[in-house]
Amino acid sequence: MLIAKGHFEGQGGHEMRGSFRIEEDTDGKIWFTTSDDFFFDGSPAPGFAVSASGDLTAAEAAATDFLRLSGTGSGTGAQLEVHGAQRAEIPATAGIKIAKAVFLWCYIFPSVLGVGEIEHV
Repeated sequence: MLIAKGHFEGQGGHEMRGSFRIEEDTDGKIWFTTSDDFFFDGSPAPGFAVSASGDLTAAEAAATDFLRLSGTGSGTGAQLEVHGAQRAEIPATAGIKIAKAVFLWCYIFPSVLGVGEIEHV
């Protein structure tokens, strides 16, 4: 069942586009899926996290980290583009049902790479 959705916007000079869906399955698991046209221009160690306030801090990013993007570098400075649908389970501890935004966060150089405001349905 669809519980939330949104669109991405790049931050900090990064290009990011596409949309996302957040769904709850019959077992109560929460799933995050980006659209097939998802695009991110790359950064070392990017990963998704959520924020209840709508502003992400490094501590909150670490506590709600749920999807690291593969193929974007190992912290060595490599920046490979990411294309297409990405999918991951969001842990219950992330508090997605009250969250205001999904962030793409750089875990090597703590900064926001992109954001998607959550529209709960």
